[in-house]
Amino acid sequence: MKIFIYGVHDGEFEPIDEYLKINNIKIEYTTEQLNSDTVSLAQGFDGISIKQSNHITDESIYKKLNTYNIKQIALRTAGYDMIDLKLANKYNLTITNVPAYSPNAIAEMALTHTMFLLRKMYLTIPRIKSHNFTWPGLLAPEIRNLTIGIIGVGRIGGVYAKLVSGLGAKVIGYDIVRREHENPVVEYQETLNELLRKADIISIHTPHDDSTENMINKKTLKLMKPTAYLINTARGPIVNSRDLIDALENKELAGAGLDTLDCEINYFQHNYHGKEIKSKELKKLLQMENVLITPHISFFTKTALKNMIDISLDSAIEVLTSKTSKNIVK
Repeated sequence: MKIFIYGVHDGEFEPIDEYLKINNIKIEYTTEQLNSDTVSLAQGFDGISIKQSNHITDESIYKKLNTYNIKQIALRTAGYDMIDLKLANKYNLTITNVPAYSPNAIAEMALTHTMFLLRKMYLTIPRIKSHNFTWPGLLAPEIRNLTIGIIGVGRIGGVYAKLVSGLGAKVIGYDIVRREHENPVVEYQETLNELLRKADIISIHTPHDDSTENMINKKTLKLMKPTAYLINTARGPIVNSRDLIDALENKELAGAGLDTLDCEINYFQHNYHGKEIKSKELKKLLQMENVLITPHISFFTKTALKNMIDISLDSAIEVLTSKTSKNIVK
């Protein structure tokens, strides 16, 4: 059995080698993403695995995979919004994802953003580097006196809830599916608006779909406290960057921690040192001292990468051998 892996980065080489030691399959890979120029690399293979944020909308890609007798696409992510499921179905491609590669990895990054903003490291670090050791403007609240609002209290949101609750914070949550027995530390709110009005920190942990796209927009941002911070380690399009910038400029929000952006495509995972950033939104957010941006690396831990590789390739083999997998995207 031969599987071709697209979009391999440095951290994945070791777990791929470990997988090969205990599984009798052949693997080849490229650092390039799956697109119309690279789809031909899948020819001669039984299956493929991908990890990318840019959407695969070109029908010719799905058609060529079908022509190459590829039956599945194994995603190395929980999210599957990069795939056009209608086209995948049209060309008989079974899609699998990795529903839970490491909830702790994402939750810990959300906590990192939370504490960075609360303790005003965005002011402290540049001040120290310029040899300014004064204190004005650095007075911070303690998290145990705050209310943390979690949008999407699933696997990741649940872990984040336990982390901040362990630090003494009051935790409120909003989710269309309530899991009170799984997350007893969370006080569920009846509406999203109710959560936005109450929370001092709002952390997003929902998937991206039609119901969550632009969930955080001009209208919902105005509901938040002017002293609140917004954290997004989920998916970029959930937050409208232009509206977020307006809210920050108008001091309707204290700051934001963003591991993912609706304008990240073509920038994250690329070295733009010395190059012009043409995205007005990204350029503006980078200039704001009360905004922490990380390049979509919440998942980037050794544990998460190993799980992504193992579960993705296991799912590919399951589909190829039995035409089914517990991780099939419906």
